Amino acid sequence: MDLSTLATKAEGLTTKAEGLAAKTASLGQKAQDVAATIETTAEMLSAQLDGAISSGALPPLPEPKVGPKAKPGYDHLIDALNRLPRPMIALTTVALFLVAAINPTWFEARMEALSAIPEPLWWLAGAVITLFFGSREAFYRRQTPPK
Repeated sequence: MDLSTLATKAEGLTTKAEGLAAKTASLGQKAQDVAATIETTAEMLSAQLDGAISSGALPPLPEPKVGPKAKPGYDHLIDALNRLPRPMIALTTVALFLVAAINPTWFEARMEALSAIPEPLWWLAGAVITLFFGSREAFYRRQTPPK
């Protein structure tokens, strides 16, 4: 490929880039126009809503609920403890993979120790975890009304 062919291709790319820049600027202007239209419409609707509320056509809007209800310290502590198991299980699982990658011999020794735990104890641990998460699921399902 000679120098004149490369120069021609470079000029063609420059022309395409300029066209793309012009289209991008046009798109940006259209986006600003749309944003201005949305803002104008929102102001108009807000004014209409304020007028309807002040004339009595609509009841006043309820105040938004901000922040959690005040609870005693003990309830806060119990709520915090109830939120810990799932993140701890997830983070522990990730940590196991990291430890296995960083120090395989230490990890292997710990896994051999875990393999010495009797099977009924594993069943018991699984039942406790299942009951914990199952009871939380049942609690939250009872809290939400059916659709």
